[in-house]
Amino acid sequence: MERLHGLDALPVGAERTVVTVGFFDGVHLGHRAVLGRTVDAARERGLPSVAVTFDRHPREVLTPGREPRLLTTVDRKAALVEETGIDTLLVLEFTEDFSRWPAERFVSDVLLAGLHAEPLRDGRELHLRSQGRGDGRAADRAGTGARVHRRTRGAASRSRGGASRRPRSETRSRRAISSGPAWRSAGGSSWTAPW
Repeated sequence: MERLHGLDALPVGAERTVVTVGFFDGVHLGHRAVLGRTVDAARERGLPSVAVTFDRHPREVLTPGREPRLLTTVDRKAALVEETGIDTLLVLEFTEDFSRWPAERFVSDVLLAGLHAEPLRDGRELHLRSQGRGDGRAADRAGTGARVHRRTRGAASRSRGGASRRPRSETRSRRAISSGPAWRSAGGSSWTAPW
C-alpha cells in the first residue's frame, strides 16, 4: 500500500480513483466493510482504491480536551487499512486552518482535483462540513457531478444467534476497551492500544 502524507502529496498520478474518507480509528468491522466495498468498487472499475484519514482526531482541534482516547496510532491504523486491500492511504494533517475549509473546498481540492475521485464513498458518520456547519451535500454544491454514496448504515451489523444488529462504531469500541481488560472490541476486532 502506498502511503501519502499531507496536501503536498496531491495530486495523485492516477487518472481516476475510488475514495473513502474517515478517521478509521481502530479499523473495526464497520470500517473494514466500508474499506472492503471501496476496494471492490475500485477493482470492478479497474481503478486504484484510496482511503483518506487524518493524523489526529478532528475533535482534538475543534474541542481541545474533549477528544476521545484513540484506539490506534496512525502507523497501526495504516497497517490495519493495508490488510483490507486499499491501494493508497492519504493521511491529512487536521489543523485549525484545515478545519475552516468549506466542505466544497475539500471536495473540489482534495477529492476531485487531488485524488480524481469517482464515485465518492463515505461512512454514515462522516459529515462533509466545516466547523460543524453544512448539510453533507458538498459534492452536489461543488457542481462536479460527483456522487456521494451513503450505503454503510448497519454495514457491519450482524445477527448470529441473537447478537446485536447495531452498527459497529469507534465509540462503542472505546467503551468496551475502557470498561476493563478487552482483547476484542465490541466490533470483534483485536486491538493493540497505543497507551
